[in-house]
Amino acid sequence: MGDARRCREHGTTLLLVPAATLVLIILGAIAVDLSTIHLARRELVRVVAHAADDGASMVDTDHLRRTGGVRLDPAAADRVARAQIFAAELPGRLIGRPTVELGTEPTSIEVTATLEVDHLFAAAIPGAPDYQRITVRSQGRLLLVEPAGAP
Repeated sequence: MGDARRCREHGTTLLLVPAATLVLIILGAIAVDLSTIHLARRELVRVVAHAADDGASMVDTDHLRRTGGVRLDPAAADRVARAQIFAAELPGRLIGRPTVELGTEPTSIEVTATLEVDHLFAAAIPGAPDYQRITVRSQGRLLLVEPAGAP
């Protein structure tokens, strides 16, 4: 009786191995898709943050000469920030144009960009989206440093 029981257990194992392999392949595909999205988000955060910092460095020189006050040149900040984003090699497609708005302070701007990243494996699943949209907003600010010995 012991031999008959062992034969039946070997058959069960034979059925579980393909099922377990399929589950591992699916989990691996999910991990790859999530990693791709995460890396794309990190890259977009890096690019938008650099664009905001570069845009925030665009001082309105006419205003500075006339009044001595420091504020940003909105047109130059917009131009520089957008150029920085368009020049980057992003891992997806930009959706619309990045927005560049003056921040709450006269020396700050906010840059927002949306990226569409394709799924590698989820696209093969019926009903699953073929892509994921990622939106990132970053603020850049011009820091004013008083010269040493200034009152």
